[in-house]
Amino acid sequence: MTETPLQPVADAGSPSLGERITDVFVAPRRAMAATALKPAWWLPALLSLAIVGVFTAVNVHTITPAQLEAQLESAPAAQVPVLEQQLEMFMDPPTWLRVVTGLGAGVGVFVGGAVFAMICHLFLKLSEGRGRMGQSMGVTFWAGLIAYGLKSLLSWGVLVATGSVKAMSLTAVALLPDYDPSSMPAMIASFFGDPFLWWMLVVVVIGMARAHTLPTRSAATVVVATYALLMALMIGLQVVSKALTGA
Repeated sequence: MTETPLQPVADAGSPSLGERITDVFVAPRRAMAATALKPAWWLPALLSLAIVGVFTAVNVHTITPAQLEAQLESAPAAQVPVLEQQLEMFMDPPTWLRVVTGLGAGVGVFVGGAVFAMICHLFLKLSEGRGRMGQSMGVTFWAGLIAYGLKSLLSWGVLVATGSVKAMSLTAVALLPDYDPSSMPAMIASFFGDPFLWWMLVVVVIGMARAHTLPTRSAATVVVATYALLMALMIGLQVVSKALTGA
């Protein structure tokens, strides 16, 4: 049986911001139908940026030292002085460092989401998709509230309750015997063992199929392939960086 592309739906009234956020989690098809009609991508983008930025700024004195200490255990001698200097700085970071780190994390989420949306959009257009760039951005950032909004808030709660940066990841990293965020097993577990990211990707598939009026299978192929390509690139860059520094 040939799969029928999803068709646009008629506007049944503009939902409120609260309704749109709630629908992302409990009624993704309705949320993505609204997004196809009115992307308003900057709203979830700013919300995710703010949540991730505040979470990082408030907890940087716990998260970063734990990561640096893990890296110190396997770092080559040449890198030890630099890592120790960074560790000392982040143990009791000044306000400006918290702000800069938080902004960096938030902007990173924004840039990453925009790049993902643009690559998906390009391949979807090559697959005869009919959507606009704004719709692709809207789908990505509204779905991103799952991986960056909800996950950040839950991670915050886990960090407060347990004090464990490893458990706070809410990914397969928590199952690893050793915690080194720069190690290959940790990167693979983080990128491909994150249930919130896979949940987000499912919603992105629903949204891209709706916005581009393509079969769900076609949208899923593009979305998953784009994510896998970007994660493979990031892992490759990390491998090259370690090879150049002798780590």
